[in-house]
Amino acid sequence: MNKTVADLILEQLAEYGVKFIFGVLGDAIFPIADALARQERIRYIPATIETAASFMASYSAKLLGSLAVCIASAGPGAVNLANGIADAYLDNVPILSITGQVTSDKLGTDYKQYINQTQFFEAITGKSRLCTHPKTAIPILTGLINHALTLGTSVHMEIPQDILALPTSETILPKAHLMTDLAGTRLLYGRINEALEIMKSSRQPLLIIGKQACQSAPILATFAKSFGAAIVVSRECKGVLPDESSQLIGGVGEAFIPDCFLQSDCILLFGEAVYEERFIPENTKVIQIRNTIPSGSEKHLEITGDYDQILREIRAGFPNFIVRDEWRASIEEAYRQRITAAVSINDPKHPLRFFNALSRTLDDNAVITLDVGEFVYWFDYGFLAKHQQVVLSTNWRSMGAAIPAGIAACLQSPGKQVVSIVGDGGFLMSLSELATVMRYRLPLTILILNNQCYGLEVQKMVKEKYEPFGTDLPTPDYIKLAEAFQMNGYHISDPSNEKELELALKNPPALVAVDTTNAFLPYL
Repeated sequence: MNKTVADLILEQLAEYGVKFIFGVLGDAIFPIADALARQERIRYIPATIETAASFMASYSAKLLGSLAVCIASAGPGAVNLANGIADAYLDNVPILSITGQVTSDKLGTDYKQYINQTQFFEAITGKSRLCTHPKTAIPILTGLINHALTLGTSVHMEIPQDILALPTSETILPKAHLMTDLAGTRLLYGRINEALEIMKSSRQPLLIIGKQACQSAPILATFAKSFGAAIVVSRECKGVLPDESSQLIGGVGEAFIPDCFLQSDCILLFGEAVYEERFIPENTKVIQIRNTIPSGSEKHLEITGDYDQILREIRAGFPNFIVRDEWRASIEEAYRQRITAAVSINDPKHPLRFFNALSRTLDDNAVITLDVGEFVYWFDYGFLAKHQQVVLSTNWRSMGAAIPAGIAACLQSPGKQVVSIVGDGGFLMSLSELATVMRYRLPLTILILNNQCYGLEVQKMVKEKYEPFGTDLPTPDYIKLAEAFQMNGYHISDPSNEKELELALKNPPALVAVDTTNAFLPYL
């Protein structure tokens, strides 16, 4: 059989190391389905809806830092990908979506399911392109892939069904060697001398390990100790340092802001910390250090370059261990508050009690995928991470992503314990993906924090002086639902019951309903 354009596309994706393609089939991508069935290098994972497929791709890219791919048919199939593509776009992770299109002779007409996809996806991708000829398929495809990997963004390619099915004698291009950040370059630019002067005058320093700096956490912690600085690990980086370290003060956010965070007179922000940055007092001096080129205007004193090179320059200015006894006492008090938080809670169904129990029962190297809801803030405060990998949405924050993300994690991290934590609202938005868990017998444990409402929206409405309306939720019989999808079902009425939780975690695939209250967030 002659090689088709669809075959060629898959060969090129394999060249870039793609192992999985997530999607939902439709007639506009039948040639891709046919090509997938005739090769073994890339595994196709069918989702139950395109939205879930795009979340699987986005969270795969977050987990591995490499290109992830999703596919869909024309019209509604393509449009359903938008949620996960937007998530990748705003969180700066490299995913490629390939969508089929009506046949070439129907482009630009009122034919069924035709829309201008390139125009539609422009708002949520770094680049979107239409391919209308076999000779341009590989130049367009590799250009999009290289753009996604270099800039950390989502890209989109649409291609008519008849073009996908055409025979071709074209060949693939070798994988490009790309520079995605400034690591190893020894480059440094910015106001380093001004930053050093600010640091020299500081008496109560704090270091935030943010997104893009997770891998540098151990050397940053070593420097923070010698500099006498407190440490905040951003929500996206939770688990890169064990929470048992007495240098760590949070967990900073809507659930918990320790006094020493507000008292700090100098903050070294490595990377980005979207969740935490909004709580930094206006008059606190902030030095932001990045290893990627900033895309917007400077909010703080900026230094950009290779983290190792920047730390060499900083250490040269502070060669000796600095003792800050009073500041150290404030740091230790914040640490004590965080470690003992669950013990002081009177509410027996408070989420903190559950996350405290989860801290003691979860594998040290587990992967945790988080949905969106008020429980996330209590997780950030109350879950005491060891070396788990936590994956979540930083900027898009769509509900219904954690279960597709958990499916991706099971596939991308075989052998590791994988847990998806969702509220009852987020679960209802994604429960169809239980069928995917069942299809592949994935060892996924889904923890549903069941408070029978959109808890975060209730709290926001009350804060804005509205009477909560439309926020209550019906809850299914989770045990029967688990049985219907050949999963183990558990109902935990006492969130602090470690034995029941441990049993559920040892028997995946499992659906675990945990009764909790909608606990008030003091800093919302």
